Amino acid sequence: MEIRKLFTEHPASVGETYWQHFRFAGKVFLSLSKAAFACLVHAAFPPLFQKTASGEISTLYKNIESRANARTFDAGRPASSSAYQKPILQATE
Repeated sequence: MEIRKLFTEHPASVGETYWQHFRFAGKVFLSLSKAAFACLVHAAFPPLFQKTASGEISTLYKNIESRANARTFDAGRPASSSAYQKPILQATE
């Protein structure tokens, strides 16, 4: 498998460039880290962060679903030529 495909195949399959996918995945990581930290503190001190983790997970779920729905909606109409972005990550040979 070509090295470039390792980094671009999945992002392209969800309609993103490498860096768009990286940014969104990073935001998911931060959101899940916040929820995990809240769970840990809540486990030791039950009165603290009673709804933080569930609220964070709920918000994350809504964001992921809205992105999936937007992709489904956009797939039904052709993209304009101005919407195309050349991938930032290029293979060096």
